[in-house]
Amino acid sequence: VGMKPIVVHGGGKSITNLLSDLGVKSQFVDGQRVTTKEVMRIVEMVLSGEINKEIVSLLNNHGGKAIGISGKDANLLEARAKDFENFGYTGVIENVNTQVIDNIIKDGFVPVIAPIASSPTIGHPGFNINADLAASQVAIALQARKVLFLTDTAGVLDKDMNLITN
Repeated sequence: VGMKPIVVHGGGKSITNLLSDLGVKSQFVDGQRVTTKEVMRIVEMVLSGEINKEIVSLLNNHGGKAIGISGKDANLLEARAKDFENFGYTGVIENVNTQVIDNIIKDGFVPVIAPIASSPTIGHPGFNINADLAASQVAIALQARKVLFLTDTAGVLDKDMNLITN
C-alpha cells in the first residue's frame, strides 16, 4: 500500500521487572525513569537485546523483513542528558540521523528501533529515551505523514498524566 513502517518500541514494564528481579531500585520523576549507570546497563539489555529482537523475529516470522537497531547504531539517535542531577542517563534527543533509516528502508527492510541514544563522549553508556518521545522525534525528522502509537496506557497523556483527547 506504499507505506514504509518504522517501529520504535519501549519496554518499561520489562525493564522494571528485571530491575526488581536483580534487586536494583528504580525511581520515576514526572513519568520518566531516573536512569543511573547500573539501570542504564539493564535498560539497554532489555530494550536492545530482548524486546527489539522479539519484535524483529515476530515481523520476520510473519513475512516481513525487519532489522533491529538501537539509537546507538551509526549514531542514529544523538542525545544529551535531560537533567543529569535529577534524571541521570535519561536523555533528550538532539539529532536523528535519518540517512540510517532511509538506507534500511531503501533496502526493503522495516527498521525496529530501540530508544537508546548515543553520546559524543567516548565510553559514555548512552541515554535512555522515552519511547513515545523517540518515536515523535523520528517522525518529525523524517517528516512522516502519519504516526501510530500502540500503548498499554489509556492513550497519550500530558505531564499531569491526564489523557489528551484532541
